[in-house]
Amino acid sequence: MPTKCYYSLIQFCPDRRRAECVNIGLVLMKPELRRIIKVRLTKDFSRVRCLFGTGDDGISRISFSAESMKNRLLNTGEIITVTDLEKFAATRANDLQLTPPRMAKIEDFDSDFERLFKDLVLPPEREVDCSVNQQAERDFAPLLNTPVLFGLEAQGHIPTIEIGLSHGDTWQEIGSRIGWEPETAKRHYEMWKERAVKSMNEGRANEQEANSQAQGSQQED
Repeated sequence: MPTKCYYSLIQFCPDRRRAECVNIGLVLMKPELRRIIKVRLTKDFSRVRCLFGTGDDGISRISFSAESMKNRLLNTGEIITVTDLEKFAATRANDLQLTPPRMAKIEDFDSDFERLFKDLVLPPEREVDCSVNQQAERDFAPLLNTPVLFGLEAQGHIPTIEIGLSHGDTWQEIGSRIGWEPETAKRHYEMWKERAVKSMNEGRANEQEANSQAQGSQQED
C-alpha cells in the first residue's frame, strides 16, 4: 500500500535574483516516522560546471556545504515534521537551498527513491555535453570575432554590378548574382553612385583650388 511521504530538492543557486538553480540532492521524509529517512547528494556536478562555469575549488566548496546540510538533516533531530522541513527550507539564505516539501506516494522506499533521484537530480541522459559546446565556442571564436561587412562596396559587389549593367543585365539577374534583393541592391547602388559622384566632384574642386593657390604663389614670386 502506498505511503504518503514528502520530498525536497537540494539546489545550488548562486544568484537568487536570476533564480537559476541546479538540483544536487534529494531529501525524503516519512511523517509517520517523524524523521527524514533518506538524503542523497549527487557526485556529478557537470551541470553546475556547465551552467555557472564553476571550477574545481568551487565544486569542492559546494560539496562540503551540501554534506554539512545532509548531516544536519539526518542527525540533529531538529526536523521531525513536514512543518519543520518547510521552516528549515525557508531559512536557507546561502547558495544552497531546499525546495518546499512536495507530497509523493511511495510503495518501495529504495526503488522509488532511486527513481525520484534519477528523474529530478541526475543530468538527463540526452543532455548536451557542455564540453562539446565549449570546444565549439573555441573553434568558432575567430569567426565570431570577425567584423561583418555591410553594404555593396564593403562586400565587393560594385564591380560585379557595373559589369552587369554594362552588359544590360536586369536588377533581378544582378540581385540573384550577388545574393541581394533586387530592389534593395538597386537602391543601395544608386545611393553609392550618388556618393561616388559627389566625392569625385569634391575631389576635382579641391584639386582646382589647390592648383589656383599654387599658380597664385608662383605669380607673387
